[in-house]
Amino acid sequence: MGKGIAVVVVATLLFVMMKQSATSEAQTQTEETKVDYQEDYIAQEIAMSAFSIAERRVEKIGGPRDSVLAAFDAFNGSAYDASGVDTGDFQGGSYEIRAFPMGATDGDMVKLEIKGMYGDASHVMEKTFFTYADPVSSWEYSCGSTSGANFVEIQGVGMGDNGTLLNNGATIALTDTTQIRFLKAQVGGRTNRIDDVTFTTVAGQDTTLEDPTASGDHSMGYFETPLTPTSGISVDVDTGSGNGARGFVVYAHRRIPGAHFSEGRYLDMRMYHYGHTETFQIPAATSPRTVYVDYVMYDKDDDGRTVTMTIDTGMDQETRTIGLPNKDRELSIETVAIHNVDGSVTEIDVEIYTNDSLYWKMAHVYTAGCN
Repeated sequence: MGKGIAVVVVATLLFVMMKQSATSEAQTQTEETKVDYQEDYIAQEIAMSAFSIAERRVEKIGGPRDSVLAAFDAFNGSAYDASGVDTGDFQGGSYEIRAFPMGATDGDMVKLEIKGMYGDASHVMEKTFFTYADPVSSWEYSCGSTSGANFVEIQGVGMGDNGTLLNNGATIALTDTTQIRFLKAQVGGRTNRIDDVTFTTVAGQDTTLEDPTASGDHSMGYFETPLTPTSGISVDVDTGSGNGARGFVVYAHRRIPGAHFSEGRYLDMRMYHYGHTETFQIPAATSPRTVYVDYVMYDKDDDGRTVTMTIDTGMDQETRTIGLPNKDRELSIETVAIHNVDGSVTEIDVEIYTNDSLYWKMAHVYTAGCN
């Protein structure tokens, strides 16, 4: 009997030891799993933080592509450096940001690859950004473009005359922000009476200009800056003696569905008791189409002066005359359309005539699709 008990005791001890060993092994595996999970979690957090850093840097630059690449050590001189990488430490781990150029016809793209690392874990995030050089004087988006912008939307508000500052603090709202590839915000006025202009976006981008970025030989100048896509842009103008601001305008370069032709020019043309004509080339078409022209005009007083806008195709002509500004005092953004333009027409004349004083800032020619 004693021998049987001894065997049972030994067996029990072996069972307990095996159970303890299994429990210990399971606990070790659980601890390792917990550590792996924690490392994965922290690696993701590091990647997300680095991603926010990268996004803010891209938003600050706004474009062009080479400037974005250079900001992430991926552009060296005049060539892309495939080995370029931006690194940093965060939360006891580290991150890497790599930038890759992606070619496009009507605007370039940059893909950012962000890797967060902690312990043995790593997590990768990727995002593609459209980047655009500011079209300083003109742009052209052809019918055959397959990427990038193909249309420009123009919005604005008037800001008053010498004695009254209107719409200061106004926000211009933008819809369908996924379509937007590039933005330009602009305040036009008598710049010697403006101390500074601040543009603020809903996305948090904040730009203050203390000197005009464009100014001709005349008294009218412009504070303007490129901005990254956002759903709204606000303006704050500080004026000196009197009010120099005339208008606040936003140009949204978009990628809208379908094929479109869009060409624009920033003219900075002072008009005084005379007319001026700009000639545009448009693509031929297989059937008649509608051609539109947007006119942006500062200093459009409501004192009885008029402005006549004309589109001339050589076969047909469309004319419109206005007396009052249409975006509150001192700013007009007008669209004139000429319908059934023959497909053989490849050149049009765009004209303004005023019986007093006016500043013609921009002309935008576009067609209703391509055929």
